[in-house]
Amino acid sequence: MKTYITEVPVAAAPPRGTLMGTSTDSGRADSPGRPALMRELLVSLPAPVAYVSGPDLVFEFANEEYLRTVGGRDLIGLPIRAALPELSPERLAPLEHVAQSGQPLHGQASEVWIRQNGAEPEQMFVDFSCLPVRDASGEVAGVLLYLNDVTPLVLERRRREKLITRLARTEERYRTLFETLPHGVIHYSADNSVIGINPAASQMLGLTGHPVTTWPLLQLSRAVHADGTPFKPDEFPVTIALRTGKIVADVVAGVPLGSTGEVRWFRVTSV
Repeated sequence: MKTYITEVPVAAAPPRGTLMGTSTDSGRADSPGRPALMRELLVSLPAPVAYVSGPDLVFEFANEEYLRTVGGRDLIGLPIRAALPELSPERLAPLEHVAQSGQPLHGQASEVWIRQNGAEPEQMFVDFSCLPVRDASGEVAGVLLYLNDVTPLVLERRRREKLITRLARTEERYRTLFETLPHGVIHYSADNSVIGINPAASQMLGLTGHPVTTWPLLQLSRAVHADGTPFKPDEFPVTIALRTGKIVADVVAGVPLGSTGEVRWFRVTSV
């Protein structure tokens, strides 16, 4: 919900069109200055506001923001169907229902197509409120229209949703590639723990069916160089790559198999 507080000048030029000033209390008369004050407040709002009246919903008032939203066209004195012919009957039907039933209507991110400066209609998304305005007898005299253009927000949300969908598909493709590669691949996090290990690596290392989250800590301490000397903790390729950010390629290492302890030799590259 937005609340706008605007200073009302003592003397100001009257706005285009007219707006009825009414009270919801049929027993109380409005003060002489109340309609003018209401007009000034609506003119000053930084959001599109208009007022339509009668069975044909004729525009009696539209502030500058509303006029800008509909392409600057002259609306005053025209029925809404004639003033905004690009709006379909289905789009106008809820507004007509408000005028007939006296029930307010609100909507969020509603799609409309509005013609700007005589060009083809452009897609817009608006939050809106249609509020019935009653006369002294309690009958609906017209409808106050309030709009909030949320087109940039909706388009950005849709862009992000498409991006998320695209990333999910990409992730699935790479996961399939990761799992079907004939080469053993192990994905480490920055703390040297395993994020993922493909089936080929699990089979090579004898880890099939066993959890691998603690595997690096156990196996690195037992890996050996080609000459049989043990790797120091900071010598293993993955440790160097994580520390330096550089590729460490073609390091020969003997790693004990998980099930038998037999040493199997690998050429290791860490990226």
